[in-house]
Amino acid sequence: MILTVTFTGVLEWIGYIILALFALMIMVLIHELGHYTAGKLLGFEIKEFAIGFGPAIFKHKFKNGEQFSLRPIPLGGFCSFLGEDEENNNPKAFNNQKPWKRIIVLAAGVLFNFFSAIILVSVFFSCFGDYMPKISTVYQLSGAEQHFQVDDVILEIDGRKVYLNINADLSSYFNQNLQVNEVIVLRNGEKVTLQVQKGNFITEENGVLTEKYGYGISHLVKHDDGNYYYNYERYKFPFFQSIARGFEFSFLVVGKLFSVLGGIITGALGIKNNLGGTLTAIGAISQISRQGFDAWMYAICVMSSTLAVMNILPIPALDGSRIIFVIIEWIRKKPISRKLEGTIHFVGLVLLFSLTIVLDLINYFL
Repeated sequence: MILTVTFTGVLEWIGYIILALFALMIMVLIHELGHYTAGKLLGFEIKEFAIGFGPAIFKHKFKNGEQFSLRPIPLGGFCSFLGEDEENNNPKAFNNQKPWKRIIVLAAGVLFNFFSAIILVSVFFSCFGDYMPKISTVYQLSGAEQHFQVDDVILEIDGRKVYLNINADLSSYFNQNLQVNEVIVLRNGEKVTLQVQKGNFITEENGVLTEKYGYGISHLVKHDDGNYYYNYERYKFPFFQSIARGFEFSFLVVGKLFSVLGGIITGALGIKNNLGGTLTAIGAISQISRQGFDAWMYAICVMSSTLAVMNILPIPALDGSRIIFVIIEWIRKKPISRKLEGTIHFVGLVLLFSLTIVLDLINYFL
């Protein structure tokens, strides 16, 4: 029986890893489709579109000379343009195209990732619903009992949409400079607008009664394990509201990512659990996938935005760095040595791979 359970557990674990790899491949495919689509529309000659890394296990060459290939390592892919890393006299070669065209092609992968994230998360909000904070406690004497009710689901505070996954701290949504705050809640299936303000209330902490000043509500619930968890309800938004929410959510994710990167650079945040490599991403997606298809889809939305942010950074070998080189060429009216640029990107690629390994080691073993 133990062997059966262990074997079943291993198969389940493998299945979630495969789902994570599949999610990663979807994001990479979308990114490379961005480069491919922009290149085709702007008249670039494309040599190969590949899914995966390593030696090709399947190849097909089309009549227009483009090659499609599948490769065994499912951790990436590429869209290869003629004359991208070398000199070529063909007018359709990458480096012979006008700078503005090359910038569009290089930026297209990032844009495809970002807009695909908006589309996917909009579908998620409409079909599955977002996680909205649900009030579990209304403290007496605070004045909150005159407005809030237990099980109210908070949708907006002072015109700001609430995102439990972006910021679980409700107090940060309230405008502390206002005497009265406007809160929109969902109560018994209907939207209700409340005018609320701070007040004194009594709460019990570790068996001691404590007087506090605030809004007199909480969306924390104590579970059987003795820990407190955020209380939430899934709320499905109407189609057009989902699209608007999808745009805002995606921009907030990008802002959050830049905030985390800034915190790591300044030392305000540690690397562990805030930044990871490929294995960390696969592990996170596989863990999220255990919660169901909707959670897996949600992970793709967030990771697509993450991939867009990382690729636009001006780091050698990434799209952001290549765009910088094109802009420099545009300003100088002549390119930096192609050999030097190629060397910089190669060194950057090696360092990036090394960095992902180090980050994975930090997250898993330190």
